[in-house]
Amino acid sequence: MTVGICSVAYGDTYHRFLPEWSQAVAALETKPTRITIIHDGVSQEIKDIVNDNIPVMWLEDRGTTYTFHPQVLINTAITFTKCDWIVKLDADDLILPHALNGLRDVTADVWNFGYRRNGNDVVSRSVSVDQVLQRSSNPVSSCSPFRRWLWESNQFLDMPHCDWMFWVHAARAGAQFSSTKRVDYIYRVHAEQITNRIDTSAAAARIRSL
Repeated sequence: MTVGICSVAYGDTYHRFLPEWSQAVAALETKPTRITIIHDGVSQEIKDIVNDNIPVMWLEDRGTTYTFHPQVLINTAITFTKCDWIVKLDADDLILPHALNGLRDVTADVWNFGYRRNGNDVVSRSVSVDQVLQRSSNPVSSCSPFRRWLWESNQFLDMPHCDWMFWVHAARAGAQFSSTKRVDYIYRVHAEQITNRIDTSAAAARIRSL
């Protein structure tokens, strides 16, 4: 089993999270095979700190055009991360040491992670294909590991709630979902998050229409 961790660090706001992010990745008890970060010009000072913690493949974006959000550049990071499993770990999230433990025994195609937000634990729950396809809400957390073949047939789209849309496409492609039934990462809330600048109701309505 090989596991790749991929992330997008775009703008100074997200660059500043990378030292602590890399410390969390370094503390994983089950080590990833490859770690890939695509960025728009992280300083050498931050790179040095990160490189002292973990081995990283750094990919610098050369002005990719996007409509909604640079998070869509995760596709480029995954392109260079040829592993069985992919974890799309946002630069502002902190993975917990046990998060990848047990992944080797997972037979499903998506392993739903639980998370901690503002000190509150959201333990991951079992997810059925029907629940994902109903699209009443997104039952799968954004950092959940998925098999790379899902991405090969369906890349992330440049749109609000791209994670949610990715899970819907995965379900349509025949993916099976399972759950860790625990908390696996810390979702950090801050003012610069894109969800603070969009109409989330309208974005959800769009997902349900696709």
